[in-house]
Amino acid sequence: MLMRAGSFTAILILLQLTLTQESPAQLLDSMWAQYYHWSGLDVCKTSALQSDGTILLGGESGPSTNRQARVACIDDVGNVIWSREYGGPGRESCNAVLPLADGLLFAGETTSYGSGQADFWIVRCSLNGDTLWTRTFGGSSNERCYALCTGAGGGLILAGTTTTFTPGSSQFWMVKISDTGDSLWSRSFGGSGTDECYSVVRTADDGFLLAGNTTSYGAGGSDFWIVRTDSAGDSLWSRTFGGTNTDVCQSVVAHAFGGFVLAGYTSSFGAGSYDYWVIRVSDGGDSLWSRTYGRTGIDMAHAACVDSSGNIAVAGESPIGGGYRNFRLILLSELGDSITTLRAGGPNDEICYSVIALPDRSFLMSGQTYSYGPSDGNFWVFRTTPLPVVPPPESLTICVRGDSLSLRWRSAAGVVGYRVVGAPNMDGPWQTVLMTADTTAVVPMVSETGFFTVLGILQ
Repeated sequence: MLMRAGSFTAILILLQLTLTQESPAQLLDSMWAQYYHWSGLDVCKTSALQSDGTILLGGESGPSTNRQARVACIDDVGNVIWSREYGGPGRESCNAVLPLADGLLFAGETTSYGSGQADFWIVRCSLNGDTLWTRTFGGSSNERCYALCTGAGGGLILAGTTTTFTPGSSQFWMVKISDTGDSLWSRSFGGSGTDECYSVVRTADDGFLLAGNTTSYGAGGSDFWIVRTDSAGDSLWSRTFGGTNTDVCQSVVAHAFGGFVLAGYTSSFGAGSYDYWVIRVSDGGDSLWSRTYGRTGIDMAHAACVDSSGNIAVAGESPIGGGYRNFRLILLSELGDSITTLRAGGPNDEICYSVIALPDRSFLMSGQTYSYGPSDGNFWVFRTTPLPVVPPPESLTICVRGDSLSLRWRSAAGVVGYRVVGAPNMDGPWQTVLMTADTTAVVPMVSETGFFTVLGILQ
């Protein structure tokens, strides 16, 4: 809702879910979980939701001497619709998958084809997974593609790591291809150290943001590193985040309310050997907030997504004792406050590499299990129950009184309190203004434009 009074503009955006310590912590549970055994050691590395509600899973299968890329399509309750294996006599992997209107495209790496030890490998498929064409990109050494997204005006962006086109050990490498797989241009970014790109997202102005880690720049052994480019792949700016030890960014996603969310793990900050590390940055790359999540062991975040309400889901692995790990999902508000957490798995290892938000407000985690299934490792998919819906206020009044903004709303059923947060502009920094069980709030206007969000607290 937008209202203007005098010289002030006030925006009240989206009532969202948040919790206090008195609120129930277990908002998410298991809807269903399913393992899939294909061939030898099976690892699910990526997932994507298709427009018809089915879900694509991608990874690799087979013995260690002849790994093959694996892509499967399942329905919304986990039944397999089709599954395909792709590759040659060497080793192949699917690291990212993109649904298309008339099929799909997946990206990864190959040692069977191409010109080097390992090359970017792109496979275009029909709706039922049949191969339409393939392409490789690379040099005489190792190139591994970990992420892809659509490009401005058509085409696709491939992002990963090169050890051929670099003065150092490795560099970020991005390649733009046409819709038919022809190379349009490529760019590399990095220094004299080891720079590895694991994720890419298209920006609102049709540029791109690449994310990974660097030892060439920053404060420590390895730091989060993001590189912002224009639509032609030319660098606009870059930022590092980290401390004196190892910090690795595994995922970047755009946030619905502006800026980006970076997720990975850190040994520079936090409570354990490694902790989840989540940073929200502005469109210009400045840190809005930073949080670590973990205990005394090794907690590693590998993936993140943002749901339709602006909540941030971060997924990866956490220790359960005896040297074993389970899936762990942490749900955060847009301000980085923990809403709820969910652990899933058995007595052995489960590692989550991908998480997606589904339309019913549930989340789907996918990765690898050693607790379930007949082999030494299987695809494992875990779907949560939906989040409860926080009802919006039944009415809202905004008034400007001198240097203060008066907010008044009518309480909705099931909401027992509210948190009002504000910022001088949409890029933040967002701060809690007050907590109240009432349905009114008076907050100071700290600049000519004040942005405020009311967060509902459920019983």
